[in-house]
Amino acid sequence: MVSVDQENEEFQDCEVRAEGHEGTPHEALILALGYLGVWDLFVVENVCTSLRSVVQNDPLLWRDIHINPPLNEKITDDVILQITGRGQGSLQCLSLVDCQRITDEGLKHVIENNPKLIKPCFQ
Repeated sequence: MVSVDQENEEFQDCEVRAEGHEGTPHEALILALGYLGVWDLFVVENVCTSLRSVVQNDPLLWRDIHINPPLNEKITDDVILQITGRGQGSLQCLSLVDCQRITDEGLKHVIENNPKLIKPCFQ
């Protein structure tokens, strides 16, 4: 199962030590994160604590969510609710390809919790 909350993991320090930017990743890196898919965002959040914080707490990164193979096999109702919850209500596009472990009830909760969802796509 995909874990979207890995509180007990140990991370290395990868914070920028430039003047005025202590404790945060470089702005260019944060902008680049917006071009990554869900799987890649999960990988990035395991690099270090500062990236983990950005990935988990920036709702703009979770505005467009596309779940396709091989990640689709691991996605359940609980997991899709956690992933879509990261958008903090700003989810606009949700594409689920062959996600057989997600029920109609799970989708109903996702839609109820994301009023800005305008492009749902369930294949």
